Amino acid sequence: MPAPVPAAMMIDTGASNSVIQTGIAQQLGLQPVGTVGINTPSSENVQCLQYLVRLLLPKGLVAVVLATEAPLNGQNIQGLIGRDLLQHGVLVYLGTENQFTLSF
Repeated sequence: MPAPVPAAMMIDTGASNSVIQTGIAQQLGLQPVGTVGINTPSSENVQCLQYLVRLLLPKGLVAVVLATEAPLNGQNIQGLIGRDLLQHGVLVYLGTENQFTLSF
């Protein structure tokens, strides 16, 4: 099993599923488990591979999600945390402080 890879992730409440940057799955030696069509701001029904991904969260929590591999061009992140994971927790965003808390 590959060692954990620290990743810069972005919380995206508009994403129904979690996403990993193109190339991450290959680096980790993951095998695709399916495909899905996604819509992006510039195109529709783009066919993308899906992977089972284990995310290590603070306090020893582990989440397994079906993550979609897609290009995240122009962003300095390796993935998006979507509503598939967020639905299991509580997200509080303090806009005036530009801070958030995510609890499971």
